[in-house]
Amino acid sequence: MLPLNIALPKQHILQLVKNILLCYSLLEMDTSVGRVLDWLDSTGLARDTLVLFASDHGTHVDKGAMGGSNGPFSGGKGVAVSEGGIRYHVVYQI
Repeated sequence: MLPLNIALPKQHILQLVKNILLCYSLLEMDTSVGRVLDWLDSTGLARDTLVLFASDHGTHVDKGAMGGSNGPFSGGKGVAVSEGGIRYHVVYQI
């Protein structure tokens, strides 16, 4: 635990806030997708349903470090000719 009187640089505070928001977003998505999957199970529809969860492609490169990371891929939203602007995640359940 950090002492209350510690002074953190602005960039560290921004990163902490970003991490907290990301964690909250992931928790909300996980909870919501879980509720849908639970409902499909409880109604017997899960067996005959293809569930796709997709994310839009790329990060906000115009927002710098706060816009996210595409890992090793260059580009992002609006830069469709670069791998970071055309790749996107899909998770499916059959």
